Amino acid sequence: MAATTQLASAHSKADSTKLRDKIKTLNTDIQNYREQLATKYPNGLLTTLFHLLKEPDVPPAAKQPGGKYDSNYAYRYFKTHYWDGISFTDERLARTPVFEPRLDKYFRNLVAPEADSIQREADMMLLQARVSKPMFQYLMVYFVQKYVNPEYMGQDAVFVHLFEKYINTGQTEFFTEKYRTFLNNRAYSLMANLIGQPAPNLEMVDSAGKPMPLYDVQAPFVVICFWDATCSHCKETVPKVDSIFQAKWKREGVKLYGVMVDGGREAWTQFIKDHNLNDWIHVYETKEHQEATEKAGQPNFRQLYDVYQTPILYLLDKDKRIIAKKLSYQQLDEVINLKMQHAKSN
Repeated sequence: MAATTQLASAHSKADSTKLRDKIKTLNTDIQNYREQLATKYPNGLLTTLFHLLKEPDVPPAAKQPGGKYDSNYAYRYFKTHYWDGISFTDERLARTPVFEPRLDKYFRNLVAPEADSIQREADMMLLQARVSKPMFQYLMVYFVQKYVNPEYMGQDAVFVHLFEKYINTGQTEFFTEKYRTFLNNRAYSLMANLIGQPAPNLEMVDSAGKPMPLYDVQAPFVVICFWDATCSHCKETVPKVDSIFQAKWKREGVKLYGVMVDGGREAWTQFIKDHNLNDWIHVYETKEHQEATEKAGQPNFRQLYDVYQTPILYLLDKDKRIIAKKLSYQQLDEVINLKMQHAKSN
């Protein structure tokens, strides 16, 4: 019976203490064996696996600065020593089942989620891996797949960085032509709408055919809602967006710029009427403008705002810089609240 199983069935405190001591001794023996093997075979695959499985041992509180536990010191120590014994030039890592989970943990728990921080770490790893084509390819594929459609808002800037620095400079010949075309299109769509950048202007007209460009809208905040009156998700979400707009946003000076994406003018105007979507700035792109854009070889609004599904919400500041994008209306409301509180405190 394993020691841990015996521990669960211990009948007394003395038994538990004895079994814990046994487990501690076994763990020490295992660690000593691994260290001896690593010393004897420093370049062995098994040694590499042991390094991947081992986490840094943070010095106890008594040995930390000031003789007491310091969470910042512990974090920095753990992060600094996380890759000890592991070389990003070792292509064998790519063939182990534990390297990718270790990468995932590093970027999930130890690297700040801001794009700049992730980019520095990715560049460092890719720079080291350059001498090993298989490792450079492995890491590039890993980063591209992770950030081409990232989990968190704003991290798409990491993919744009990778595209500009590596993919668009001919350093990723291992990607197929079809995949490079996809990455190229994706990058140019994302470049136009990165967080903090000025939003592209939208040359739209309102339901009466009157020109209503985005940059003519004056407000402390502008919410852009790309939607389709025939989209089932839009049918459910758009009225909820209107409810929070009427209840809160409008009172705070927020303007709601609703862009018809598809579905046709008749369905669009009928939905607006049926759901009393009053006080929105309802706009659409004319066929003439769409054709002129295509003829000039310019990106259309779908490409500029990465609109490949609906509804999609963007939040802009008074200067039309992108504050947030592709969030739910509840999340967008939280961002607006935070921005409002910050403005009042200043």
